[in-house]
Amino acid sequence: MVPACRLRELPQGATVRTAGLVITRQRPGSAQGVTFVTLEDETGSINLIVWRDVAERQRRALVGARLMAVAGELQLEGRCCT
Repeated sequence: MVPACRLRELPQGATVRTAGLVITRQRPGSAQGVTFVTLEDETGSINLIVWRDVAERQRRALVGARLMAVAGELQLEGRCCT
């Protein structure tokens, strides 16, 4: 499992596994079935994009989990110096 603080060290497109407490879930009507989830671990926050087919297969966990472990493709938006 990769902590939030180490995700920016990995290459774009890498397959990663991470985990954290579920802070928010959003499924805007304009998002065409995409669900946005924010996880938080002791080192920071992790934003997830959950595509419709995955959300349908994992509905129970997506809706009810307070702690979530996920695996997927890393997508980085911008780089910061912190």
